Amino acid sequence: MAAIQTRILELQQDPERAKRSERKAGQKNLEAAEKFSSVNFEFRYLNHMGAGYREQPGQKTATEIELDRLKSIMHDAESYWLATQRKSKGIHAVALERTKQNNEEIEREAEDERCRTEEMHRQRREEKRKRYQAARAERKVREQEAQKRATAAKEEEEAKARERRRRFESGSKWEEYTNAQNRQREENRRSNFHPYLPEPVVFTTRVPRRDPNAAAKWRVATEDFSRHLNRTSLNHPGKAAVRWSNAAVRLALF
Repeated sequence: MAAIQTRILELQQDPERAKRSERKAGQKNLEAAEKFSSVNFEFRYLNHMGAGYREQPGQKTATEIELDRLKSIMHDAESYWLATQRKSKGIHAVALERTKQNNEEIEREAEDERCRTEEMHRQRREEKRKRYQAARAERKVREQEAQKRATAAKEEEEAKARERRRRFESGSKWEEYTNAQNRQREENRRSNFHPYLPEPVVFTTRVPRRDPNAAAKWRVATEDFSRHLNRTSLNHPGKAAVRWSNAAVRLALF
């Protein structure tokens, strides 16, 4: 048993030698089994045929001698077969141990591969999460910028609207003021007197029909009256009365 354990330890240190020993032990085991079966068949055949012819009393016959020889060969073959079986058991133990180690190595490699795969997937998920967070933050920044631009555009539009409304209101007031001034000027031009002066004394004159130049002179006098009245009433209101009276005298002379 100790020799077998030593053999197992030696074979565990040298896997190639263990493989060779395993093949050799299997071959020897097969040869021993074939030899034992052939000798056993021959022994049984001779034993069935009988002891044979004895030449002298007490002397073994040739068949008995052959049977003894075959019996010893069978014993040796059986012993060798049992030895090869024990050796094969040790070699099989080494093979089983080696197979177990190989299986453990395969399991460790599979576990390492699984760990690497899980780590790779975790890193990919982490990168995907980071990309998603970055894209979400960027999208949020873009939305905030767009909202700011929209707010600024709205404020600018409101400011423009207020400015347009102010300009429209001021323009309307200015237009009303200018229209009122224009109406006042038109009324002044039509009335031919300053609004702050008292109404002039109207002199009624009749155009002489017999004098052909009377109508032309009267028209010139009327235009001169209006021209002097407008110029004086706008620039020098104090002198308007004098020129008014002079123009009225001119009209009255006709």
